[in-house]
This record gives sequence, structure tokens and C-alpha cells, in this order.
Amino acid sequence: MSDVAAPGLGGSPYQDLHIYYVEGRVGVAPGEVGASYIGNWVEDGYSFLFFSQPARESVERILTTQPGRVLVDEYRMRYEDWLGERFKRFSVGKFLIVPPWDPSPDDGGATARIVLDPGVVFGTGTHPTTRDCLELIEQVCKGDTIRTAVDVGTGTGLLALAAARAGCRRVIAFDFNFLAARTAIRNVALNGLSRNVLVFQGKAEEAACIPADLMIANIHFEVMMGMLASDAADGKRWLILSGLLRSQAAEVRRRLLAESVEIAAHRERDGIWHTFLGRVRR
Repeated sequence: MSDVAAPGLGGSPYQDLHIYYVEGRVGVAPGEVGASYIGNWVEDGYSFLFFSQPARESVERILTTQPGRVLVDEYRMRYEDWLGERFKRFSVGKFLIVPPWDPSPDDGGATARIVLDPGVVFGTGTHPTTRDCLELIEQVCKGDTIRTAVDVGTGTGLLALAAARAGCRRVIAFDFNFLAARTAIRNVALNGLSRNVLVFQGKAEEAACIPADLMIANIHFEVMMGMLASDAADGKRWLILSGLLRSQAAEVRRRLLAESVEIAAHRERDGIWHTFLGRVRR
């Protein structure tokens, strides 16, 4: 399928992104593209090929070998505009999240440093739901012995890394998107946690049944409901569920209570986003 290039550590990895929007699932083999290739985001039958330099000729050459794939459009945008922010170090509780291009060695008193290169995958940790998840990971790991965790829809791998930094000996993280899984694998390596965190590509409904002390899921509502319907709470002691709007949160609350899950904490941000910490009582 696709790969993701690892940028250097000396500065912000990309100034501009060159994005090629293709109808169809595009496979990119090693050696087909040059050093400017960043990765391939595949979703709903479409592919988004990311480069740090113009690469239309390379993309067209790839498409000639894959019938049925059509270049729909191409875009150029600043890397910061794609992320929606200028990503720089910040703290949430005990966690200090630092991009690999940050030259400062000072941790500002934080006790758990996480190096995070988001690449072109969303999940830097600045979204309100991600911050709530980080705070609740710290809370539950401080108040209970959490040896194992599962991170559903891991994205960049941030929450899985936070669980490992908070003391989880074994964390399993997965994402249905291949590029997200590859990005998370790279971030695990950047933090020297390859022995603690295992990342793979998988569907929430299929993989969330893995037994663990803690399950973390900051994902789409429809995926979360499907996961809960497949008895994802079985074999867990704690659940952190996030990414929910108000009406969605009410539905998830009803589902949890019906499944004998006690709501230990409920976070609301900006009157919009909701996060639950649930304790499984069965």
C-alpha cells in the first residue's frame, strides 16, 4: 500500500504540502516516488497523495500503471494550514508534548515527555477532546494500577504514548487508516517505546475486544456505537470515550449505563465536546 517519509529533526518538516486527490485506492510501491513523498491517505475509495514538492509527473506515472484511478484535483497549501495550527510544545498535566523539530531541551518541570511528529495525520493533542483524554489517562493511571491499555483509532499515537508514559507496561494501538498507523509507529520509535507500544492497522469493531485494564477511544460516534454494540467493554476495567457532541454523548451515556458501566467522570468543553471516564462493574 503506502508508506510515510520521515522528515529530518532540524526544523518544521514541511513548508508547503502538494496534495493530489485521486479517485480510487492508489498503491505506492517503494522506489516509485522520490524523497519529497510524504504519504498516502486512503479513505472511502479516494486517495490523497502528499508531497513536499510538486510531483504531478510522478503521480501521473503511478496512475498509468493502475487502471481506473483518476486524478481529480491537486492542491498546494501550507503545512500549518493543513494541521490547522502552528504545532509547538505544550503541556497537559504531567505530559509535555514536543515536536521533534523543537530544539529546546527544557521540559519545564513536566515529568512525562512525549515527542510527537504528526506528519499529515490529525492528532497533535491540542483539540479539547484529546486534552481531556490526556488528563483522564493521568488520573486513572494515578488512581489505579493500569498495566495494559488499548487505544482505538490511535491517529498519531499520542494517547497510546501517554498511557505508556503514565505507567502502562503494554499498550496496543490501532487505526483503520494505514497512514495513521504508520505515523503512530514512527512516533513510538521516536520515543523509544517500541517494547511497550504495539501499533497495527485494524477496525475498531474487530480489535476493540482485546482485553485490557483501560480502553481509550477518541473516535467518530458511529464507530464508537458499533464498537460498544460488539461488547468492547468486556474484559476492560476502565473506558475513556471521547470525540462526542452533546446529543451523541447522551446516547453513549445511555449505552454505558445499560452495560453496567459507571460514569466516573464527565468532561464538557466549550459546551460542545464531551468525554466520559467509565468504570466497568461487570
